[in-house]
Amino acid sequence: MVNVTKSDTAQERDKSSANDFGKIFFNVINPQCLKEDFPIVCTKYGWFGICIQYGQDTTQPKVWQFAKGPKFPTR
Repeated sequence: MVNVTKSDTAQERDKSSANDFGKIFFNVINPQCLKEDFPIVCTKYGWFGICIQYGQDTTQPKVWQFAKGPKFPTR
C-alpha cells in the first residue's frame, strides 16, 4: 500500500499548475526570443517583389535578431 502524504499531493498540484502556465505562456502567447546569428535575407522573389524564400547571409557578421520561441511539450 502506498502512503500519499499531503506534501505529495501539493507537489503534484504545483507541477500541474506549472505545466498549465508553461503551455499557456509558450504555446498560446508564443513569445519571441533574441538570438545572435547571421542576418536573414531574401533568397528568392516571387510576383510583385514579394519574398518567397529566406536564407542566412554568412558573409555578414552575426547580429542580434528575433526568433521563434520554444514550444512547451504537451503530453
